[in-house]
Amino acid sequence: MKVTKCKYGKVNPCCLVHYCPLELAWAITVHKVQGLEAGKGPSYDIHTMVVDPGDMTLAENRSPGTLYVATSRGTSLGSMSKKEPYPLDSTIYFHEGNMSPQRVLHCGTKIKTNARDRTEREKGESAKDRDMWVSFLREKAKLTTEETYTEEVVHDIHQKIISNIDIYTIRTNKDLRERVADMLLRPNGEWKKKRIKYRCPTGFFS
Repeated sequence: MKVTKCKYGKVNPCCLVHYCPLELAWAITVHKVQGLEAGKGPSYDIHTMVVDPGDMTLAENRSPGTLYVATSRGTSLGSMSKKEPYPLDSTIYFHEGNMSPQRVLHCGTKIKTNARDRTEREKGESAKDRDMWVSFLREKAKLTTEETYTEEVVHDIHQKIISNIDIYTIRTNKDLRERVADMLLRPNGEWKKKRIKYRCPTGFFS
């Protein structure tokens, strides 16, 4: 806070003005902040972040993982000590009233309804659904690597790609990757028909 005294009464000023200078700030959703970091120094575009994780029922219980993304954006908690538990040089702060150490320690879990004490915890329904989705993706990845794209199939695809590429225009591995990516993104009519048998279902319920 800064104080400005009245200019018309240098000996006995008639009034004082207390004000807090404002600085420009920008808001961004947790989903869009993935991959960004807040840190001190010229190598960081963002130096300080203020996070509002919202209500626990809307964050951890409905979107498990978003709180972790938000809290992991800061690269330093500042010069913490017993005398200064809330340092002013931290790269991340939280909205007052919506954050507590328990939310970080027990993210995505809740106390069991039949627990004898308050130490037994279990994952919320959203966290359980997320685990099911991860298991589904792992099964599809295993199917893709072990059954769909076997070494023989990959070799066959590689030979067909090489036979359809003008080898004289390919000088480096980068040229080959770009040519293959171009074929996948902008396939001709013949490849559109053939690639159907190589595709795996991507939907959770398919």
